[in-house]
Amino acid sequence: MIRDYGLIAIFAGCFFEGETVAITGGILANKGLLVLSHVVLVVIAGAFAADVGWFLLARRVRASSLVMSVLKRPGINKLFARVERQPRRLTVICRFIPGMRIIGPMVLAQSRIPTSVFITIDAVVAVVWGIFFATLGHGVGVLLAALLAGPRHWIILATVAVVVAIVIIHTGWRWWTRDRPLP
Repeated sequence: MIRDYGLIAIFAGCFFEGETVAITGGILANKGLLVLSHVVLVVIAGAFAADVGWFLLARRVRASSLVMSVLKRPGINKLFARVERQPRRLTVICRFIPGMRIIGPMVLAQSRIPTSVFITIDAVVAVVWGIFFATLGHGVGVLLAALLAGPRHWIILATVAVVVAIVIIHTGWRWWTRDRPLP
């Protein structure tokens, strides 16, 4: 089933979610269930299609209730002011900021950035993003295979899981308890 429908699922997942699906695709490629080059291409295509789709939709229907509801969220005014000053910079970084996958292109669509410039920059960013996260997933697959090959694999895996959990909890707590200025 993964061999037959895996690439379609990865495309849809990268269209709607992103990093987790791209990394999972890389892990599946490491296990031989998918081909890494195909995963990379599908990840890039899903990311690019999502960004351009949201951008074009928001540009076409600027005054719609969907666009207006997104743009009326707290903090969007600060973001929009930054976008107006440096739209190209936000085009580059919004793919790498969690939570900006949909809002970023929608806000950029309201800015003065030309559509052709957005699409060109986003194509390059989608390629870099897709290669990075699919390859990262492949590396995670290699690491997991190495960890699980030894006799003490469960102890090592549990230690890694505890360390990762502590880092995630600590980072999340620091993020939650501080003021949240926009990037």
